[in-house]
Amino acid sequence: MSHPSKTHAWAGDLPLLVSTPRTIIRARLDAFLPDAGDAQRRAWDEELDILQAEGAKVIALHPQTREHAAVLEYTLPREAGRRPDVVVLQNGRVVVVEFKQTGQLRRADLDQAAAYARDLAGYHTGCDGLEVVALLVLCGARALSRQVDGVFVVPAAELARKLVELAREGDGPPPDLSRFLEGEYAPLPTLVAAARMLFDNLPLPHIKRARSAGVHRAVDRILGESRQVWDQQTRRLVLVTGVPGAGKTLVGLQVAHSAALEHGFSFGTGRRRRGAPATFLSGNGPLVQVLQHALQSATFVQDMHRYIREYGLEHPDRVPTERLIVFDEAQRAWDQAKIADFYGKKLPNLDPAAFASEPELLTRIADRLPHGALVLALVGQGQEIHTGEEGGMVQWAEALARTRQPWSVLGPPQQAPLFASRGVAFEADPTLNLDTGIRYHAAEELHRWVELVLDAQDLPAANAVANRLRAAAFPIYVTRDLAAARGYLRDRFLGEPLRRYGLLASSKSERHLSDYGLDTGFQATKRIRIGEWFNADPSHPRSCCQLDSVVTEFQCQGLELDLAVVCWSDDLWWQADAWQSRQPYRRNPLIRDPHRLRTNAYRVLLTRGREGLVLYVPPAPAAQMDATHAALLSAGAEPARGYAERAAG
Repeated sequence: MSHPSKTHAWAGDLPLLVSTPRTIIRARLDAFLPDAGDAQRRAWDEELDILQAEGAKVIALHPQTREHAAVLEYTLPREAGRRPDVVVLQNGRVVVVEFKQTGQLRRADLDQAAAYARDLAGYHTGCDGLEVVALLVLCGARALSRQVDGVFVVPAAELARKLVELAREGDGPPPDLSRFLEGEYAPLPTLVAAARMLFDNLPLPHIKRARSAGVHRAVDRILGESRQVWDQQTRRLVLVTGVPGAGKTLVGLQVAHSAALEHGFSFGTGRRRRGAPATFLSGNGPLVQVLQHALQSATFVQDMHRYIREYGLEHPDRVPTERLIVFDEAQRAWDQAKIADFYGKKLPNLDPAAFASEPELLTRIADRLPHGALVLALVGQGQEIHTGEEGGMVQWAEALARTRQPWSVLGPPQQAPLFASRGVAFEADPTLNLDTGIRYHAAEELHRWVELVLDAQDLPAANAVANRLRAAAFPIYVTRDLAAARGYLRDRFLGEPLRRYGLLASSKSERHLSDYGLDTGFQATKRIRIGEWFNADPSHPRSCCQLDSVVTEFQCQGLELDLAVVCWSDDLWWQADAWQSRQPYRRNPLIRDPHRLRTNAYRVLLTRGREGLVLYVPPAPAAQMDATHAALLSAGAEPARGYAERAAG
């Protein structure tokens, strides 16, 4: 019996699929997607002919498949526009079938099918304990049967043979159709989507990977600590460390939001205090702008520098309403020299003795709070990309050693020596170190690949990691053709309006990339409305999906795209088995290690994508770019070859 639903067009067992008049199924498809264009309707007609003819062959060749079921146009919940053409429920296996009206194998189609299988396996409760495989059906002439990167590719005439082969290999009973259709699909939301859900008081999906990565345990530990701080009126610095993409910012947003809802208003007075008891502060201006644009609010997320200026410099006696302060990317806190350089001209009447590092200014502010304070510092790895950010966590230890009020620290064990050596009480809790990436769909090793490429410069080891990433449906491509890269992104996310993809480049690439139509100059990037760039609909002229404007490491740090094209420049190139960099900061006395800032810039750029990565290496200057291209190939990046047909061998 067919199961009408808002989540799919048609569902039933294989005999019902074969015997139902095609006009009835087609009417279901039309009603399910009334805005479908002529091309989609023609594709449905061809697919239904193939499904009914090949389905009859499947039943004849393997009668046990009469118990198997199929779902047409299953829409992945909360991911508007993502619909596998057919989902087949076999013996202990789920087969995702995607049709393409071509005989040519294109990388975009291959990656789309692999992503459907990956996400159903990772996020759908109806697939728990089941193998999920991707099957790409090419309906055009001269299509070849093969397996590429874990995806089975067959001509339409061989669909039945492949389904029977998979059915005979399957182990276990077929999944129950109703149970599959009623199963929960809970993908990890993007940072912006998560902030919207929190702001609207909607529950965040508790997906398996976020649980296994320790995000929820960390949030619970911090909230418990905050309640103890309020009860005892103490002062506590809590550190959360983690690899890029491990969910640190998500932890901070959840803690700030939960603390604002749960407690902190009365502080034992019995009267509700004015203002919010928690705030999320970031010195990352673009991150603040993107979140404020998405939330249409400037209170939930605030600019760190304005907060420091308000309460730490201009009004050093003013007491803020917040009692829980989240500092995102705490390892990038400005040092005293940067504060003096930045604010010296803006506040010429200020006593120079007032200038201190951001950690010290923040702890001075928290010292004034009469009922205790908790500062949550989110600490990344290798993300220092600007002047004044090289002081690292030492500044926090030194700031606490000089506070007027007694402070203690809760954090991961590896941070203990830094604080203990300065006489600051430290409690260790490994729960607060997030070492598993969750930003990247089933590709937790991306940060390891980037580390091997940029730091260890061990390209053979990086190659092995890239192969594992590819097997987890996280491809890494390298191309010398920017038009091909743009074409791949547009094809890959065609018809998926919630997806975001765009061009990224180093802030020091203007002189080089301008020759290729990419303007990364200060004035050009300043004109970008970064909130719209990340949030606007793909059809909006200022959307990142237009692929005509480029943002740099300063604008994308802490944010994410589904897929990014990183445009490599001649500020970092491969030579003699090591990375070399131009030294644009040579005359700046605030810079300690310019090469480290360059590699960190690329570390940020290379870790923005959730679905994959495309590296564009321009043709010139040949000596630098040819060697860089060769190095990235050695590190496991796959040559694009126009993103089209791959040789069978």
